[in-house]
Amino acid sequence: MLQYLGRYQRSRSLSERARKLPVRRGEPVVALIHATGPIRRGRSGRGPLSGGAMGSDTIAGAIRAANADASARAIVLRVNSPGGSYVASDTIWRKVVRARASGKPVVVSMGDVAASGGYFIAMTGDPLVAYRATETGSIGVFFGKPNLRGLYDKIGMKTEMMTRGRFADIDTVTAPLNDAQRAKLRTEIEVFYKSFVDKVAGARKRGYNDVEPLAQGRVWTGAQAKQNGLVDEIGGIDRAIEMVKQRAKIGAAEKIVLVPYPPRRSLFQVLMDRDQLAELESYIFESRLDTRIESKLSGLTHDPAVRSLIHSLVRGALTTGGTQGGILSRMPYSV
Repeated sequence: MLQYLGRYQRSRSLSERARKLPVRRGEPVVALIHATGPIRRGRSGRGPLSGGAMGSDTIAGAIRAANADASARAIVLRVNSPGGSYVASDTIWRKVVRARASGKPVVVSMGDVAASGGYFIAMTGDPLVAYRATETGSIGVFFGKPNLRGLYDKIGMKTEMMTRGRFADIDTVTAPLNDAQRAKLRTEIEVFYKSFVDKVAGARKRGYNDVEPLAQGRVWTGAQAKQNGLVDEIGGIDRAIEMVKQRAKIGAAEKIVLVPYPPRRSLFQVLMDRDQLAELESYIFESRLDTRIESKLSGLTHDPAVRSLIHSLVRGALTTGGTQGGILSRMPYSV
């Protein structure tokens, strides 16, 4: 509960900060929301190891603020994301749906990639604009986890787990999936997959059976997506702005002010960000820790290929706080 309240308060503060942006008077305002990076729950951020990531709290707060801002006539959602957490994607999607339902025009502009979760958040029924070479689609859901039991046995590492419930240890890295766990995951993944395809079918005003052959995790270029009816227009952000001006009844020759949401932070604000300071401290500690572990494991073999594998496993398995890495276990699901 406290974690939820903390996230809610941070989301509200992001909305309040966005509302205080200076705006030039006399010209129509269009909100520009950058949805960039792998999608995760929480706040957007850039870590020393994970790079930039799109946090659902940050983007949802930006959409809420843009929707509540009476001076913003419309919203351009600029998506450049390969996907990520299903829950985080659904949170962002719902905020865009609410903005659309309130009557505020929305147009989605796709960057280099708007695939999987990046395509998911655009499935609101609003116009989609993509480059010819944009990587998009990838309508699918997956789950994966590593099994490090053999590695742990080799290095003499012992683990103990206390569980309560039949599937409490379903994502443990010390054992493979059994038949019951595999069946449960398959059932739940199919539910999430059907929900994803249903969203696409509803947004594109097509039947489920018409859309499903285009799903199945298949990736399309923007040009192919246009042919398949998965996007509406070929073009860049300029074309998206032209379209949103038409929907907001702003004259084609009329100048507008693009206001970014959330606003850019000052260097001081970035340096004082407690989440990023904690991630940096964690990174420094783990860099020292995994160097010692890697050295210990590498001493067990002289085979360069095995040493390379050990390096990848250690650096990936000990990565925290990010959305990329060598070995990751992500729950509930990724899209």
